[in-house]
Amino acid sequence: TPRTLRIKLQGTSVRIFLENGSAGYAGTYTTNGSYASGNVAIGTQSLVSSGGAYFDNVVTKTSSDISDTFIPNYLTPYETADTINWSIADDGTGNYVYKQSAYNDNQYHIAVMKNETIADGEIDTKFSLSSDSSILAYFRMDSNGNGYAIRIRRSGANVYSSLWKVSNYTTYTAIGSETASLSSSFFSGATARTVKVKVQGTAVTVLLDNGSGVLSATHTTDGAYTSGNVGIGTYALLNGAASFDNFAVKSTSDIADNFMP
Repeated sequence: TPRTLRIKLQGTSVRIFLENGSAGYAGTYTTNGSYASGNVAIGTQSLVSSGGAYFDNVVTKTSSDISDTFIPNYLTPYETADTINWSIADDGTGNYVYKQSAYNDNQYHIAVMKNETIADGEIDTKFSLSSDSSILAYFRMDSNGNGYAIRIRRSGANVYSSLWKVSNYTTYTAIGSETASLSSSFFSGATARTVKVKVQGTAVTVLLDNGSGVLSATHTTDGAYTSGNVGIGTYALLNGAASFDNFAVKSTSDIADNFMP
């Protein structure tokens, strides 16, 4: 009977789970830290019978979580305005957030995570946003600033979602229509909200949590870009700064059972 193997990597820690049909066995190892990232593969060694070995249902999942401090090494600002306005700031409680303080300039302000490329996966972040302003989650961005962005727009207490195609960081073309207001009370109160953008092929799902429940919207890309960098941004901040916290990226790649070449 076929068995299953799961290997979990976190820093120098390596955990191995073997499922024999009734219970999982876990072994723990520690690398020497020489290699921090790279390709994955499967293989065999010293097969001693003519039956050979085979693999099936291979799945690779990688995740990278950015700390609350938003170390600039991870997120690189790309500005369409003349000045840089991203900063790491205390939100007033001793917690640090990534803040964009340029407003009343009708500009896009973008911070791209240039060392994380995903095809399909999830982008999660907590955000605070003033009225009549927008935040964005970018995905599948190439080195020339081409890709996609989900825009979350606040109008009073209402919230709207839309999908945009980005060209050269500066030109934005709507794909489909903006949703009707997902909630007329989403931004009631001053509590920070959370957004999750899930990308699978051309399907994009937006999940917004207002603290008591999740609102959802769906969009469809035109298929022009299939992988690339991720990032966050703002647009046309009219009544104050916007901030981001607990930014996380999870990239998922599923390999088909038939292992097409």
